[in-house]
Amino acid sequence: MRKVLFFILTLLAGVALAGDFKFAVLGDSQLQNPKVFEGIVQEVNLLKPDFVIHVGDMIEGYTYDPVRIREEWESFKRQIAPLTMPFYPVAGNHDVVTTPLQALFAEVWGKNRLYYSFDHKGSHFVVLNTDYNLNYGKVTAEQLAWLDRDLQKSARADHAFIFMHRPLWRDVRSNWSDVRTILKKYPNIRAVIAGHAHKYYFEEVDGLRCFIINSSAQMSYSAPEVGYFHQFLYVSVNGEAVTEAVIPAGGVKPADYVTREEFARAAPYFLPSSGGQIPDPADYPLNTIYTFPVKNRTVEMNAYTVRWETPNPAFIVEPREQVVLISPGRTEDVAVRIKSPSRHFEDYSLPYALIQTYYNTLRGDSVVLTSRHELCIPPKSVVHYTKTPPTIDGILDDTAWQSADIITNFQVNRGGDMAAQQTWVRTLYDDGYFYIGVHCAEPEPDKAVTLASPPVSFTWGDDEVEVFIDATHEMKTYSRASINAAGTTFNYLAGKGNVPPWYNHAVHRGKDYWSVECRMPLAAIGQDDAPTSATLWGFNVRRNRQRPQKEESDWNKMSTFPCEPWRFGVLRFER
Repeated sequence: MRKVLFFILTLLAGVALAGDFKFAVLGDSQLQNPKVFEGIVQEVNLLKPDFVIHVGDMIEGYTYDPVRIREEWESFKRQIAPLTMPFYPVAGNHDVVTTPLQALFAEVWGKNRLYYSFDHKGSHFVVLNTDYNLNYGKVTAEQLAWLDRDLQKSARADHAFIFMHRPLWRDVRSNWSDVRTILKKYPNIRAVIAGHAHKYYFEEVDGLRCFIINSSAQMSYSAPEVGYFHQFLYVSVNGEAVTEAVIPAGGVKPADYVTREEFARAAPYFLPSSGGQIPDPADYPLNTIYTFPVKNRTVEMNAYTVRWETPNPAFIVEPREQVVLISPGRTEDVAVRIKSPSRHFEDYSLPYALIQTYYNTLRGDSVVLTSRHELCIPPKSVVHYTKTPPTIDGILDDTAWQSADIITNFQVNRGGDMAAQQTWVRTLYDDGYFYIGVHCAEPEPDKAVTLASPPVSFTWGDDEVEVFIDATHEMKTYSRASINAAGTTFNYLAGKGNVPPWYNHAVHRGKDYWSVECRMPLAAIGQDDAPTSATLWGFNVRRNRQRPQKEESDWNKMSTFPCEPWRFGVLRFER
């Protein structure tokens, strides 16, 4: 009898525990900050959840090159190799944004992993694809119909969890309303978990607990108290109770650590990254007044501490530190005197300002928010007027090009390291057009990667050149023309967004180089009148090479993204 009773109690205990489990959710990683992500993988593994799910953007992607895609997936799989529990992927835009990427995602993870569902200990898990078949930022009609059927079949599950990469509830252009209509029919849904935004916060939307997470992708700021930190989500299911904990490196925090209210309330306190240009001390000793604006975007009087750092002690900045009181919504100019001897300085050694202000959270914590204002010494070039414009055929053999100044010495970092294969740029203009010729040294131009294709051609995953033009020289906005070695383009016009090519262009491949020529209407970039001898433009050129390893080089080195217009070089027009 005792044996029978023990068996019954054991069986009942097993039934009671059948729905008890834990799982971990990772967010965007993109092969960025690998030490951070691999550290999180180790922490997850120590916690021994039942399984791990990643809500997408596992690789850098945005390429059409199958070799590179496979290499990136191999790198990612090495990162998660320490995991000793099942792993479930969610397709992110970086993972499936091009047709080759989606095909190789299916090859790596299985066709049944583009969108799918699974069950675990009485709970149901649904994985949606917010970029399926190049439908960016939407759940396709095919998925919606499947989602409704799938949730209906699992309506009696103890709990249901929904995973997607893009937080569609935060995108007015998405079809979240269609998704929400289906989800609201099923009261067993406990959470909707997404990534994509490179930040963390929690909110309730239409009665649904919604999370946005980011494990190791780049962030604009470092401020954990308002959502800017790397983390993963740890979910515990105990019978009817579901508990979520957001876990940063070295600590455990509650799921509502940053609410949508806190995130939105803090936003005006952050100052955007900024920068400006100073004269080149190589020309003469520097002794100049430098001024830049600081805007108080909050609704209260704020104090901003501006402190200058001088990596190279040859620079003197006076005053080194000052406190500026700024009324709500007002902008104040901060002025300092900058001195240096006459010599060459690399960009990384220039002074920079740290701008700090305080933010008091809803919990009563006082947080120091810091932004950075950087200086740049822009390279310069002269644009000559031509009466005999070049023929746009991709071959830079016209007589007009012989009189053009040459832009070269492309760099791969701000320390002055030169590109393995150099680039030469020439510019000209006449009364109606701006002309650009680019010569790209390439030992095997026939092997150039040129896989970008419509509907949106992400050319920076190919061998390409990108031209940036700030025709106002205000260092705020710019237009961009990206052209790969096959002539495929990606284009952006200031104030208009992504547009078709607004210029004529041609590409040529030679024996050990490839080249491109462009004729750009001045009117298309807001210049109704031809430049005069007093006209200055901000201008930069970037080149991306994919073989034998990826190399990004610029005339004047910028961040990969966003591209800072204060780091553009300067074109001076001469007639």
